[in-house]
Amino acid sequence: MMVLFIGTVVWAIYFDTMKPNPGLTAHPAGQTYEVPSASAPGGKRQVTIPAVAGLPVDQHLGNLEGKELRFGTSAGAAWGAITTDVTCGAINAEQDSLNPLAGLSPMVGVWLNCIFGGKGAIDEQSFGSHHPRVATNLNNLALLLKSTDRLEEAEALYRRALAIDEQNFGSDHPNV
Repeated sequence: MMVLFIGTVVWAIYFDTMKPNPGLTAHPAGQTYEVPSASAPGGKRQVTIPAVAGLPVDQHLGNLEGKELRFGTSAGAAWGAITTDVTCGAINAEQDSLNPLAGLSPMVGVWLNCIFGGKGAIDEQSFGSHHPRVATNLNNLALLLKSTDRLEEAEALYRRALAIDEQNFGSDHPNV
């Protein structure tokens, strides 16, 4: 897990800070692609991509679009990778402000968080299995399972979260 964690942080910093944003760089003309077409002879036609002029944006510091710069240019990418790997996934730069390859890092981090427990497992170990924060985590996980049509698994988690909330707040509380 530690190797994956370090890998996502390095990946995010490298592709977001040390590479220019491909949306702002020039692209040469003349690339041709074959695309399917019902009206073209042979069912395919050639499409030529026009040249794209580079925008006059200084990128020597990397991609700065939508970034929090108080802690340096790599802070947003690093923070996004770290928090999605180990906790709630709060990121310091919007997902769409990361370069395309750097944007994979928070996605992999969310996957790591789901596989290895992340914040939910940490809360249960820290506060005990009957704490309201654990109930909230269970409820959120049940919501995800429900949205993916895994209803039996979701119901079990909803029932466990409800029992924890009833134990902590009583059955008349608005949270219950």
